[in-house]
This record gives sequence, structure tokens and C-alpha cells, in this order.
Amino acid sequence: MNKVIKLLWFLLFPTCNSFSQTCVIGKIIGDAIYVGADSRLRYTLSTAGEDDAISYDSICKIYSIGQFNFAVVGYASKQSIDCAMTACTTDTSFEDIINDYSTKFHSFLNKDIQAGEDVDFGKFPAFVASHQPVLSQIVFFGVQGDSLFMEEVYTTLTTNDFLFDVNFYSLVTNSYAGGHIEDILSQLDDPQTWIGDPREIIKSLIRKEISLHPEEVGEPIVVIKVTTKKTEYLDKGICN
Repeated sequence: MNKVIKLLWFLLFPTCNSFSQTCVIGKIIGDAIYVGADSRLRYTLSTAGEDDAISYDSICKIYSIGQFNFAVVGYASKQSIDCAMTACTTDTSFEDIINDYSTKFHSFLNKDIQAGEDVDFGKFPAFVASHQPVLSQIVFFGVQGDSLFMEEVYTTLTTNDFLFDVNFYSLVTNSYAGGHIEDILSQLDDPQTWIGDPREIIKSLIRKEISLHPEEVGEPIVVIKVTTKKTEYLDKGICN
């Protein structure tokens, strides 16, 4: 029997109001950046003439290259990771990395979408600033000069007479949340939430989403801490 394996590195098509099967939370607190992510990977095994079977695995969603780090959320995340890895390896500033990443990922997505890939764009919520469907997010973070840096990049899609165009929006921020966060939004915005150990707070928030969406968000949880002096995985999970 001929099986075609379709690995959903894309981390998408959830069952509730989120465009990504993941949960990533980032926060600058004091002199450190803390970023945490789940490790769930859900994919389908398609067999001719039979219903798709759902299987699960784990994937690292936080990456560190020297002083540069990033976490991915959304459609085509494997390609997003590849583009970000290349940019972080070859560029020397966050500005250059983000420009390089956006160019490379834009090129891939345009080819992918124009090739007629079957993407249900109704699954993607509108990005507030542009009112366009959000395909993916990536948050870059680390040290820029003597300062901590965190910038999120949204990839959105516009349509005009059945022609697609990919657009990028970025936002420098001191906090980030992507994927399944609909159940913890009020906590993320509450200063009282962040009183205590940031590592344990982030893990607790992600575990709440795990408990509510176990098929799309799952252990192990990875947490990374960045200061101007060093970068360390507080919980490494499956990340090397």
C-alpha cells in the first residue's frame, strides 16, 4: 500500500480560534528576555482510499545562533526556520536579519502560493494593523549593542482578482505571544501575572493552553533566557 506522508511542519489548521498549533510566549523583564514554547508537532499520514490518520511528534521552536535568537509560529514554519537560520548566520545586525529573512521568506511564499498549494486562508485571523490574513509570525530576540532586543514579524496575505501578494509587518516590543493564546490573553496583559519567577510563569501559561488544546499544544516546554552577558536554555527540552 502506497503511503504519502505529509508532515505538517506548517503547524496550522487548529480546531479553535488560532492560526497555529503552538504556543510561544516572550517577555523582557528587568535585564533579561525570557521566551518559552511548547514542542507539539501534529501531522497527517495520508493513505490512498482511506481517511487521514493523525500522528504526533515533537519539534524545537526556539533557535539560538550566537547573539541572535528566534521562535516561529504559523504556516510554512520549516521554511521560515530555514530562512531565519540563513539570515542569522550571514548577517550581523537584527535590522539586516529581518530584511534578509523577509526577502527570502517572501520569495518562497510567493512561489508556494502561486503554484496553487491548497491553503485554507479562512483559517487565518486578520492582523489588526492591516486587516489581512496572518500566515505566520516569527519573533527575533537577543542583544543589540548593549541593549536587549525583541521584534516580531507578521507575514500577511492580500488577494486581488485571485492574485496573492505576501506582505510583512514588524513591531519592536517588550512582550510577545503567538499561537494558542486565546485562553491566557487576560493573564498576559495583567502585571500581576508577572510577579515571580518568569520561567515558571511562562511554563504555567503554556501548560494552561496544553490542558485546553492537548492535540495542538504539548510538552516538553522549552524556555530560553537572554541577557547582555549570555544566552542559556533554562529548559532545553528537545532543542540542541
